[in-house]
Amino acid sequence: MINPIANCAYPGLGELYREQEFWNGRLHETVDAYGSTRRMLVAVSSAFRRQHSVRSLNFVVPNMYGPYDSADPEKAHALNALVAKFVRAASSSRRVEVWGSGSAVREWLFAGDFGRLILEVVRSADVGYLDNHEIVNLAQCSGFSIRDLVDMISRRFEDDIQVDWDLSRPDGAPRKVMDDTLFRTLFPDFEFTDLEAGISKTARYYRSLPDWG
Repeated sequence: MINPIANCAYPGLGELYREQEFWNGRLHETVDAYGSTRRMLVAVSSAFRRQHSVRSLNFVVPNMYGPYDSADPEKAHALNALVAKFVRAASSSRRVEVWGSGSAVREWLFAGDFGRLILEVVRSADVGYLDNHEIVNLAQCSGFSIRDLVDMISRRFEDDIQVDWDLSRPDGAPRKVMDDTLFRTLFPDFEFTDLEAGISKTARYYRSLPDWG
């Protein structure tokens, strides 16, 4: 079984998320309920292996984004929601509301990259090289603040769009970036999609939707 585990399952105040520190502390209070269920997946996979010899690969993934997410900014994932808001604002209000101060730093993964990695693993004749690892970070060891993302997105629009920061909303954990040492050992040739290129692809997707641009 392949289990995608959201990186909010890591302790909430870590500066760099390392696999060996996965259980070393409480989750951030803003993701306590959801993150706890992700940790439970790791515990259950370990139990299935011991009792039934069922092999599991637990990939810890950062925030994902890319084409084909929800067209509703209230339902889309974080980066997709931002892109969708800008695309909609470009043809209407020319204003975008963003929650928090923008200081929170997050790591981002293009959804197509995750799909490519999973295909690589399931098509492999032997995934034994993963057996000695309870979890593996699908990591790039780099993060961008929400303000960085807003700047990247806004540069893709010719018209100035006003950004309103809602400081009454929480920022969440200050930093979520994962160590990539183990990932690079296991997948040395894997290439990730550049963030700005991925944002451009995502913006083109939303612009292609009926009545969006």
